[in-house]
Amino acid sequence: MFEIIDSKRNKPVLLLLNGYRYYRGKIKNTNTYWRCESRSCLGCCIKNDQNDPVLKAGHSHLPDENRCQAEQFNNKLKRRIEESAKRVTNIFKQELINVQVTASQQIATTPTYMATNKQQPVFGTLSSLQQLCSSDHLFMDGTLSSCPSPFYQLYTIHSYNNQISTPKFYSLLADKNQGTYTHLLAAIQRICYENQLIINPKYITIDFETAMINSLNMIFPNATIKGFNFHFNKCLYKHLQVLGFQSAFNNAESTDINDINVRNLYRKTASLAFMPPNQIPDLWVQIVNDFNKFKILNHFLIILQQHG
Repeated sequence: MFEIIDSKRNKPVLLLLNGYRYYRGKIKNTNTYWRCESRSCLGCCIKNDQNDPVLKAGHSHLPDENRCQAEQFNNKLKRRIEESAKRVTNIFKQELINVQVTASQQIATTPTYMATNKQQPVFGTLSSLQQLCSSDHLFMDGTLSSCPSPFYQLYTIHSYNNQISTPKFYSLLADKNQGTYTHLLAAIQRICYENQLIINPKYITIDFETAMINSLNMIFPNATIKGFNFHFNKCLYKHLQVLGFQSAFNNAESTDINDINVRNLYRKTASLAFMPPNQIPDLWVQIVNDFNKFKILNHFLIILQQHG
């Protein structure tokens, strides 16, 4: 498929073909010559008035599908605004919904999901869906203890509305795999589309589960992903346990210098979550310098640096 983009004066200036962008060159008889937008690339094609473009020289770089799709979206939006009497905001909203549902359908029908997850119920109301879409900040987490058989976990999606966070959607999941999380998020996007709503959060707070982080980056690439402070502290404590520092941490009355250093290192590391992001690297260097001289804590510092 190809598309030709017109200039403001309605003259063809840009050709989109297979992820590449071409600028219009010379016109000879009924043939129009198009050259790759990159001056260092020899890629070019020819288009006859009645036929599709024909590639005449290959490219020396990879295609950029995302950029071409964005160009097509802008061009389609521009044409609809020119031709329709509807408000610009309404046209933009509808086109954005169309883009979202197309992506959701592509993700939801992947062979991996169809082969491994046959049932994944989602519970909510229209009111909760509207609140979910009107919020800039979502919170997501799963629980194993409250989940009925045969499902593995009960996953809850909260949103922040009227200065309070409340649960809006529930889903029963069969596992903790990335494919399952991706399908859940895509299903919610599809439900929003069916109700003429857009879900586009600015912030999403979750635990430090890699599978969900990857799925969120795929479905909501513009959202900033944050971690729960509770899970961050729990992760720090877990590493202390693995290294045998549990008793040193729990014994708050101990005056042993090693026990005191363990507790101080934990507190200072945990407090980084409350610091301005641009100051964290310098503060972490300061913590390492303060505690690096204690050999007993070196392994803990190394683990944190590897996971940082």
